[in-house]
Amino acid sequence: MKFTLEQYKSIGEPLVLDDFPINKIDDNLGLLILNSLPSNIQGDIVSWGFSDTPTRESIFCFLLDKIGFNSPEEYYKSEVAKEFFQNGAQIDLENFKQRIVK
Repeated sequence: MKFTLEQYKSIGEPLVLDDFPINKIDDNLGLLILNSLPSNIQGDIVSWGFSDTPTRESIFCFLLDKIGFNSPEEYYKSEVAKEFFQNGAQIDLENFKQRIVK
């Protein structure tokens, strides 16, 4: 399913992924992420919103896979996570956008 920006905004709360190495997810990036998700996760978002813990975990794991991590455990041990938590260093957004739309 492809959502419009208006539909994305109507979900209510914004998409926030505290541990994912992006400092701020604006509406356009949130929409891009939403439209890249598998339909089962999209359905959970429509039903429960972005604040539902299992839904956020599903989004987090899906996006980690897109940036090359097989599990949250692998990510948390990585230099990417270390740099994000210690210094706020985020991943390259343009590269990220290209990876999630594939």
